[in-house]
Amino acid sequence: MAEPVPLPLGRLTGEGRWSDQKGNGHYSVEFSIERSADGSTALSAHRVFFNPDGSPGGVEDSLTTFQPTFECFFLVRIYYKETTREGNGYCYGGQGHYGFDVDPDTRVEYTWKLGPSGQMEAMGSSTNRGNFTAWSETLQAESDGSLPTEADLTHGS
Repeated sequence: MAEPVPLPLGRLTGEGRWSDQKGNGHYSVEFSIERSADGSTALSAHRVFFNPDGSPGGVEDSLTTFQPTFECFFLVRIYYKETTREGNGYCYGGQGHYGFDVDPDTRVEYTWKLGPSGQMEAMGSSTNRGNFTAWSETLQAESDGSLPTEADLTHGS
């Protein structure tokens, strides 16, 4: 049986930046990560995007589940705006990557790396009908003792 995807359990908060051909901006991000008895992991994400004047703009909420399949591989499911999409991913050590197609013209990819003291750095991209968007996020886990074990960090290596 494959081991759980290496993500810190609990609450993580941080910020992100995005850029595309039309502009750029920043947002706050909060993750809540839980693990089920079957080894699957659920990541609930809440992002608040800010307008150029600093006032809150749009909100994005999603749920991502990771189901280990074989060795370092996993099935990923994204629940967003009443739709579900599936893709595949892999992880080595404290790093992971996944990708999925939203439709024939839209692809999303996301990569993360766990750092010291509960830090998580991530970056992603999407191609949406010719518009390429890239983003970067830095999050910090709350100090609640739920950070990955050494076995989690060496999973797949």
